[in-house]
Amino acid sequence: MKTIVVCDDVEIERLLLKEILCQYFEEINEEVSIVEYDSGETLVADVEEGYIAMDLLFLDIYMKRLNGM
Repeated sequence: MKTIVVCDDVEIERLLLKEILCQYFEEINEEVSIVEYDSGETLVADVEEGYIAMDLLFLDIYMKRLNGM
């Protein structure tokens, strides 16, 4: 199973990307776990604490505080 993280402060953007990813992985018959974050700070904290390991990360470039740049 693949673990994909989507980090975006705009909820509709996360939902759209999650929908596209779920559809793709369903078509190729592969299991996927998609974890959503709405801030870079929370994502970084979880990674540093070892709470999340991922195979792929979609990171928004423009967010309020800590961003993808």
